[in-house]
Amino acid sequence: MEGLAMILDTALSESRFDIGRLESTQGHPLRSYATRPEETVSAGHLRCIFERRYQEPGDQNVARSAQLICPEGRISELRDHLQETLARYIDPDTGHIGHAWPLISRSGGTGRAIFQDGGLLTLSSVTPLEDFAKALVKASALAGPKRIASLVDGWGSGEPLRYRTCAILTGVSTDARLELGDGVTISILPTANAELAKSLPVAAHTRLEEYSGGTIVAIDTVSSPGFFRPLGDRRNDEVQVTTSSNINVESVRQALSLVLNADVGAQACWNDYQELADWFPSDLGILWSETSGGPEYRREINRAIRADGQTGGFTVWAGDYLEGEFEDAYLARVLNTLSKPGSAKLRTATTRWMRSKNPADGLADQYIDLRITMESLFLTNDPNQRNQEMRYRLALSGAWFLGASLEDRKRIRKILVSAYDVASRAVHNGEVDSRAINRQLLADAQDLCRKGIFKMLEEGPPTDWLELVLGGVPASAEVWQ
Repeated sequence: MEGLAMILDTALSESRFDIGRLESTQGHPLRSYATRPEETVSAGHLRCIFERRYQEPGDQNVARSAQLICPEGRISELRDHLQETLARYIDPDTGHIGHAWPLISRSGGTGRAIFQDGGLLTLSSVTPLEDFAKALVKASALAGPKRIASLVDGWGSGEPLRYRTCAILTGVSTDARLELGDGVTISILPTANAELAKSLPVAAHTRLEEYSGGTIVAIDTVSSPGFFRPLGDRRNDEVQVTTSSNINVESVRQALSLVLNADVGAQACWNDYQELADWFPSDLGILWSETSGGPEYRREINRAIRADGQTGGFTVWAGDYLEGEFEDAYLARVLNTLSKPGSAKLRTATTRWMRSKNPADGLADQYIDLRITMESLFLTNDPNQRNQEMRYRLALSGAWFLGASLEDRKRIRKILVSAYDVASRAVHNGEVDSRAINRQLLADAQDLCRKGIFKMLEEGPPTDWLELVLGGVPASAEVWQ
């Protein structure tokens, strides 16, 4: 590491940086570069620009977009050092190195974006070694040679790239920070544009007013390996992204939706590389939406999480009405349980339950998603069951599983049978009459399904539904721990 830091420090001492001139082309900001003397600055000056980038209004990308001017001899010395120390990550035929972060600006490389199972986005790139060397000199001007050398040494030794997967949540607001463990936090975004810009990727800076004061979830993420050798057509397929306990934005949405009894969405998601994105500025700024399926729509904020100063917990409000209260430890338990490998069926049921609360496509689709939720919860996987048999067994199993008394089981069975019948008509006819009685039935069945999901999270589903219906106490699969 010391050798690399010394070479970077020497290269930096002989480097200048062209910060260019901000111009405008058809209303779009454009920075032009012509190595004009008045626009060429030292590394120290560039660092000063970088440190005050959010303190003054204007172009915040001056430092990150500056162009390096460095003697070729210093770049060659650095390239040779990298060739020697990182040889196992460099393609000997092309002289390209693979790395687990987005395409570096003006590097002449190629980037790839792949969505993995679970909705995590893998960004990786293959860069010519000389361009990578220039990027290290530029990064050293902003972060210091020792810091950059330490990062390169760590990745060269097999350490993963560490960053955060972030999303702006919709349908919920908060006035407090929630710590959910396993590197997951939920907090409020700033309202001042300068502070807000620090929290959002450059791709989102044109929408600051829209995101101001919003609710954000951040999940610690690792991408591994940090460096890799490009291998033909499979040159960066080996990079994998993981989070602790398999938690992702979708599972956070599911846990929040269940606890708040609301439809929580994710309007925008991104990989937050934090200062790494400034040190190695990228041409690849990606924002994506995380949905449970169907078209994304603008969710109105219908639940507010408020910190309770007296109890240390949190309250849930729907407008001016108190809906309930919870501890962040409880929300963390729901999240962690949903994220376990053995909870796949409950995640499916929860996803469909959330869709059933989405009014975007109309009442018929809500009932269809509700039917799938009920079947996922209360029907065993028996392909030989006839439709009437499924209806009967679903309602009976749900009533026995959720009911506390004979009258309670009768009430639950009636709701489940009625909701299943309406959902079946929706499947065959594509329509459901938008009467108040059908909307109330939907809400009642949704509440029962939510209760069922929570009970299965706590106790596990019965291993023998027939034994349950016959009045026994069947063993439950352990889910909640």
